[in-house]
Amino acid sequence: MERPQRNELQRCLTRLADGDRAAFRPVFDLVWPRVREIAGRLIPHAADAEDAAQGALVKLFERASEFDPERDALAWIVGIVTWECMTLRRKRTRRREAGSVALDALPDGAINPEEHAISVELETVAVATMGQLRPEDRETLRIALFGEGRRDLKPATFRKRVERALGRLRAAWRDHGIG
Repeated sequence: MERPQRNELQRCLTRLADGDRAAFRPVFDLVWPRVREIAGRLIPHAADAEDAAQGALVKLFERASEFDPERDALAWIVGIVTWECMTLRRKRTRRREAGSVALDALPDGAINPEEHAISVELETVAVATMGQLRPEDRETLRIALFGEGRRDLKPATFRKRVERALGRLRAAWRDHGIG
């Protein structure tokens, strides 16, 4: 979703949370394509993905008054859709609608296709986000996380550099539309 659309979504969802029912249609128009896209990525069967998307949209409008305007609207919506998709998958699995033969074919401890797709997407965004940081910030974070490289700074100076690098990483992560 492009930045102008995200800003409009933020404004409209804030209006809807404040009780402005005229914001219902603009929120729907902005959200529905994205909700369907996310559900389609998380659930391989088109009919189940459509059910999950519709359920997520109902939840979104039921809980609109709970939306905190200080938080990112798109991230809040993605959370609702993801939860609805996981709930639908659990229900189908419990009722054995997911096809126990397919589930039995997965070796113990193997990552399922949904987890794999999410992992690949998150890794792609994380690598792109890290690539936006200055080389000094990337080096500082690598040393802090993995203990590799030179660390010839005083502990207080190094802690401050880590704090600043993490702040820039958080900002870049938010700019990518994640949380």
